[in-house]
Amino acid sequence: MAFITEQVLPNELYAKSMTDKMRQDLEDGRQEIEENRELMLSGSYKRMMVSLAVPLEWEETFGFIGQMKEKSDETFGKQTYLVGDSTMGYEMDLGFMDELNFVSVLTIVSILVVVILTFRSVISSGVLVAVIQSAVFIVTALIALLGISVNYVALILVQCILMGSTIDYGILFISNYTEIRGSAEGRDKREAVCIAMNRSIKTIMTSSLILVSCCLTIGFAMTQKIIAQTCSVIAYGTICAIVLVIFVLPALAYVLDRFIVKKK
Repeated sequence: MAFITEQVLPNELYAKSMTDKMRQDLEDGRQEIEENRELMLSGSYKRMMVSLAVPLEWEETFGFIGQMKEKSDETFGKQTYLVGDSTMGYEMDLGFMDELNFVSVLTIVSILVVVILTFRSVISSGVLVAVIQSAVFIVTALIALLGISVNYVALILVQCILMGSTIDYGILFISNYTEIRGSAEGRDKREAVCIAMNRSIKTIMTSSLILVSCCLTIGFAMTQKIIAQTCSVIAYGTICAIVLVIFVLPALAYVLDRFIVKKK
């Protein structure tokens, strides 16, 4: 562009074939280049644009960013900064496991304390938290095995929401079970499990199906990917929690009866 504007245009031979429109376009192009050059180069920093033919967030992408960071530090010292969507995902990926583990532990401890205050029993509280946390682990494992791409924010939100919303189903069943076993009628364990589930199943299914249907509807209808992923994972986790509460929790209550029920 500098060659054209400084040497070609002043030349009489070429000047005759250039229209005013062509001259204006060339001048505008020269000014645009100068303005953008000032954005890329300054007295303190210089900017380099890197374009990759790889997915926005993937192992290959993160591997390249890690290598580029090492090379840039070796070449320019510790005076380089990497910015962009992929770089942000790379930094999130580095701290994802620590953040997820911290949220998981914090959620489990918080809910465990609340349930212990309710039942006054460490065993009952531990069983309830373990069952619902197992649902979270199963859903996370299925997502990984099926190769489904889920934003890390969705997993952290699911960890909190699923534990807080579905543990009520287990609390309802355990409350009915302990009430029946501790009553003066003296029901045996097998009969107490059946009666407690009969009392609880309607509430459990009604509440859970509302949660599942709402989340699935939003998951399929929403165009925002992260919202759709979050709602879909919550729905799948709720289904898994329902299965565990209906089939596994009664069995655990039966086996751990003497630790759960306080005889009066």
